[in-house]
Amino acid sequence: MDFLYRNAALVAIVLISGAMLLWPMLTRKKRGKEVDSTIATELINHKDAQVIDIRSSDDYKAGHIARSRNFPATVIHHHLNEFDKTKPVLLISAAGDAKMVASLLKGMGFASVTVLKGGMKGWREAGLPVVK
Repeated sequence: MDFLYRNAALVAIVLISGAMLLWPMLTRKKRGKEVDSTIATELINHKDAQVIDIRSSDDYKAGHIARSRNFPATVIHHHLNEFDKTKPVLLISAAGDAKMVASLLKGMGFASVTVLKGGMKGWREAGLPVVK
């Protein structure tokens, strides 16, 4: 016990470091998991996923995944009633940075929320089809 008192700063650093290492694992479920283009295709074709593209309207018009719907991240909260909370949701961003929107949807009660790893950039790099 005497060691802990004399080395309080060291103990604090160890505790904070441990918490920082565990934080991503503890918050992963709230954000929604990331999936690659292969799993995303499986969700779209076999799980009837709702594909939501959160990029700007201009980016969406330049090329998007078939059957996706465009709701830019800045306005998606106004359209939550247009989605089925019981069906899987696949979020598409420019480069896979949809974690905040995934957290919003999970917090609003959506059962399954996933993010396309690499976003549209990753989709295109995989050579998958894009609709214009």
